Amino acid sequence: MLGELKITYDIINENHDLSRYKVIILPDNVRVTPVLKPKLEAYIAAGGGIISSGHSGLNPEGEAFALEEWNMAYEGEDSWNSSYFRMLEDTNGEVPDMLCGIYKQGILLQTKEGAHAIADYWQPYFNRQWDGFLATFYTPPEKYAGRPAVARSGNIIQFCFPIFGAYIEYAANVHKYMIGYSLRQLLPEPLIKCEEIPTTARVTVTTKKNKRMIHIKLTHPESRGKYNVIEDVQTLADGIVYLRGRMPRASIWHQGKNLWFMILWMAIFAFPYRR
Repeated sequence: MLGELKITYDIINENHDLSRYKVIILPDNVRVTPVLKPKLEAYIAAGGGIISSGHSGLNPEGEAFALEEWNMAYEGEDSWNSSYFRMLEDTNGEVPDMLCGIYKQGILLQTKEGAHAIADYWQPYFNRQWDGFLATFYTPPEKYAGRPAVARSGNIIQFCFPIFGAYIEYAANVHKYMIGYSLRQLLPEPLIKCEEIPTTARVTVTTKKNKRMIHIKLTHPESRGKYNVIEDVQTLADGIVYLRGRMPRASIWHQGKNLWFMILWMAIFAFPYRR
């Protein structure tokens, strides 16, 4: 998912130094251990951002959120296996203004003072099950359940369901767009941004001495779990990559050919890859 969103990232554990990162993602089931707890407290106090999903953020016993900074309550396991969410904030059309499927069960989430809902949770009429005839396989939404599907407290965003596991199993684009929206709230100036670069492409940045190399890899189709997906435009022609920083020139590495680029505000420069 992060590769599709063109987000640069490291895979770390609780023994790493968190202070070097602006945003940390706790995907689906990362419990807050005694080792991780003081690190997260210091990280949050310093202004760091956290995206957490499913059972992540809970104490090792899974009984409550481990940190008071969450300002949220764990109210048990979600018994519905076909629930929905509705985005409350404006995403400029990226997340549709409609009920969207959750697909995987998570927790019952509730906000406390200091937190607010980003998306509402809607429960279905009944649970999805296989009866041999698909009569109960699709379960329509019944009502708003009075709790959030996604909530925010300061720089902490919590999803009530395991959105990363749901995405790799069901490949619902809206899940990716929700993570993308959350990242933009916490990381408005990422290292790279892209335009007209397909989701199947992977963009990485490496640094060596006074050089920074952008590597773009494009393959078809794109594998998302058990699905092979073709989502959007399938060419790199006229694509644009924005890289945060200042460099005197840009070139194609293996050709030594200079690329056109432009210095923009916030010290971001861009160059197109053309035919």
